Amino acid sequence: MLEFAKRYKKPCIIAGIILVVIILIVYLKAVFAPGLWHGNAFLYLQKDGSF
Repeated sequence: MLEFAKRYKKPCIIAGIILVVIILIVYLKAVFAPGLWHGNAFLYLQKDGSF
């Protein structure tokens, strides 16, 4: 595995950056999702207005 990373250093860095960006986008979408906390559960606001 270490030899693979040495041989393909630039593609590995690009793939890592893409993975971090995707995880960041999913995280921010979850953080700013409309909803409310009820006890230990987070309830998302649905399109029909219910939780």
